[in-house]
Amino acid sequence: MLRFLSENRKKITKSIISGSGKASAKWMLIVEEKNGGPYKSAIIPINRVTEYCIGECSITDQGNLKMGKLMIQRKGGDGCKKTAQMLQFKFSPRDLFYIDQKYVVSRPNDQNMS
Repeated sequence: MLRFLSENRKKITKSIISGSGKASAKWMLIVEEKNGGPYKSAIIPINRVTEYCIGECSITDQGNLKMGKLMIQRKGGDGCKKTAQMLQFKFSPRDLFYIDQKYVVSRPNDQNMS
């Protein structure tokens, strides 16, 4: 399994991050608000996000699959429904702020904004 994932990690990562077909994402928007601190946001080309997430495949001590920056695990947690057999993909969007500062915009938190 690890060999298959390693050999196909670029294609798999691209599919997870952007989807496929006409509705595939071209950009990723991330926004962070720190408790009363300044807002930080970034709009990053999806190809840069995909490149950032691609990496080596391994199995964690907890038995989850790690593929670069992505964590892949069985969904579970919903009372043995059929959806518990699905996979879920996780990553930390906060890390994307460090891809390239030219994509990041910070501004003060204005409590009067609507």
